[in-house]
Amino acid sequence: MPSGLHPAGHGSQEAHVEQLIPPTFPEKVLPTELTCSWFEPKAQTYIDDHLRIFWFLHLVLTLTFLVAMVF
Repeated sequence: MPSGLHPAGHGSQEAHVEQLIPPTFPEKVLPTELTCSWFEPKAQTYIDDHLRIFWFLHLVLTLTFLVAMVF
């Protein structure tokens, strides 16, 4: 009885693993390709926007500090 149950349990485990691996693999490959092709043209714009935000915040904080020192 146990020897009859063990292969059945083992077989269902193998089927479960085989079902999990093929869907997981293409999902991991596809978004990477899409992300790369989407990101490359916009990379410079992304950097420019962040530099603009950085300098704006830097200017605001510097002016705030100078005004606070005067008063």
